[in-house]
Amino acid sequence: MKKLLAVAIIFAATFGIAKAQENKPHTASGNKTLLFSINGFGDFGVGGSYAGSVPLGNSTVDSLFRTLGELVGTSLIRPVYGFGMRFFVADNVGLRVALGFNSTSNSTPRVTGTTTTTDKDSRMAFGISPGLEFHVAHAGPVSFYTGGVLSYAMSMTSKGQDSTETSATQSAFSINGLVGAEFYPWENVSLGAEYQVGVRFASTSSKAKGTSTDGPSSTDIGIAGPIRVALGIGF
Repeated sequence: MKKLLAVAIIFAATFGIAKAQENKPHTASGNKTLLFSINGFGDFGVGGSYAGSVPLGNSTVDSLFRTLGELVGTSLIRPVYGFGMRFFVADNVGLRVALGFNSTSNSTPRVTGTTTTTDKDSRMAFGISPGLEFHVAHAGPVSFYTGGVLSYAMSMTSKGQDSTETSATQSAFSINGLVGAEFYPWENVSLGAEYQVGVRFASTSSKAKGTSTDGPSSTDIGIAGPIRVALGIGF
């Protein structure tokens, strides 16, 4: 059974590459593409389009991730994913945007003696990332492009209420140049990968028992995280 599966995978890959030789990149004026992200955590799952990232907060989980990042010598971030789309406003000139939003709110009744109170816990994240692509060269089913992208993302968390409420806000703004390539194994399906290089400004603030605290904040210059891999569906 495993041998049959391996043969089927090899056949599908070979067929896809052979079929791709007939395909041309869809970079003409009016072409539209839905954009998705492909993660690199072993399962290669497909998710929403990358819409920005925020620095880690002060929660226990975030503190753990910050410690792990220090051990491996990198600054970990929390990505925001959402809906992504690209539209070619002219031949080989694509305007793209990703917009992400999610919100969660929980209420838990708590009985203390004869008094019942409600613990509230809420989380919200928002991100937007517009960009411009210039496809500068084609080689068969592959298109090479450069361009630029902006992104802004923020997250807010709060817990408790009134005098016991604690809250935290994280935000980041980045300006990046990019270079990448897009491969069309099928007519309306593309696989792309790109590097982003630029500057990122991040800040955090927190509030506890009515007292607000700003910081820490950071400025990062260089490659904006790992190489990004995307899936495109044209229509």
